[in-house]
Amino acid sequence: MLELYCERSQLKDGQTVLDVGCGWGSLSLYIARIGNCKMWRSLLRT
Repeated sequence: MLELYCERSQLKDGQTVLDVGCGWGSLSLYIARIGNCKMWRSLLRT
């Protein structure tokens, strides 16, 4: 599923990705493994 997200977003090396509501951070970790991208994460809790 994470591979599909990256494929559909046409993620390229060097891009900056904002992951809002990242929860456990699975997508951020996956992107860090497959590409050379900067990650910004934001977890919203109440």
